[in-house]
Amino acid sequence: MLDIVTLRVTFTLIAASMLVLFYVGTYRSTRAAFCGWWCVSLAAFMGASFLWLFNGTAAQVWANPLGNVVGVAGAAAAWTGARSLHRSGPSWPVLAAGPALAGLASALGDPRDDVWSGGAAFLALMALGLGLAARELWLVRHTTQESPERNASVAALLCYACGAVAVFYLGRMLAFVTAGPDSEVFRTWFGSTPTTLLISVMLVAVSFSMSSLSHRQFIQDLHRRATRDDLTGALQRREFLALAAQAVRQVDHSVLIMADLDHFKRVNDTFGHATGDEVLASFARACRDACRSGDLVARFGGEEFVLLLPGARVEAADVVTHAIARLLQAADPLQGRGEVTASFGSAVVDDGTDLTQALRHADEALYRAKAEGRNRAVHYVRA
Repeated sequence: MLDIVTLRVTFTLIAASMLVLFYVGTYRSTRAAFCGWWCVSLAAFMGASFLWLFNGTAAQVWANPLGNVVGVAGAAAAWTGARSLHRSGPSWPVLAAGPALAGLASALGDPRDDVWSGGAAFLALMALGLGLAARELWLVRHTTQESPERNASVAALLCYACGAVAVFYLGRMLAFVTAGPDSEVFRTWFGSTPTTLLISVMLVAVSFSMSSLSHRQFIQDLHRRATRDDLTGALQRREFLALAAQAVRQVDHSVLIMADLDHFKRVNDTFGHATGDEVLASFARACRDACRSGDLVARFGGEEFVLLLPGARVEAADVVTHAIARLLQAADPLQGRGEVTASFGSAVVDDGTDLTQALRHADEALYRAKAEGRNRAVHYVRA
């Protein structure tokens, strides 16, 4: 049987090495929240292993409970890092609850003489934290947008790694409760030696996989910044024209809609540019919500937006523009201080009209909508 002290020293050195390599090689180049939380997780696992080295000494009374707290904090940080891939911000109350419960359970036991004081709670919280991390990574498999097949495969590997360790900790907890930490079954299959070996392998595999995923997501973020409007999230003009040109070649007919917010300068002058930005963002959300997943929404500049509905008939323009107006009114970006409206001009893209002509026709229809009183949609009619 391998000496547990030697294993823990080795594990601490592995965790420290992975922390330095991951921080220097990945986090400093991407500054992604995902990477930052994994650095925290590595540091926590390293700290817990170091604190458990004091087991059997006079310092065990405080080092062992603190090691449990830090270990659970590492699992919580791994969950928070996985969560940051497709959610906004950490859940601080949940993040703090796990370590607090682990510390309380350890302190209420006998940490002076029992290295497994609060062990059931510690093992359950470790299984929960890593299980939640696996769940978040599973969700990431279905939310990757750029190179989805590659990102999904890396996320799946991370998911399986975290899931396997979570299941292992669940088994440890069940064996701990049913057979006890001194039983042959627990010491052979779920004791400190097999656990340290498993976690060492997991840290190396997960760190390199996370590095790969982080760099890919960093590249995707750069692409998004280059092709999306920062304020509204809508496509930029150049990206829209490139994607629209591809889309119209694949179908027989499409509908192009040009939209312009009415009296937008008056909104900026009356309520300020911050409110104007909120109006633009609300309008962009309304456009996206009113469209299908394959439709294109772009900000052409200022308060002007363009939408392409590939494969749609001209009647679809009425449905979409009415939905946008309804969603914008429901959003109430002026918070009851006034009504925001928009004017629309639409044109057909088909064999007789290319994209450039359709943009010109939609612009002419939009001009007519403005001239006729605004807050309306006008179709371009060929002469």
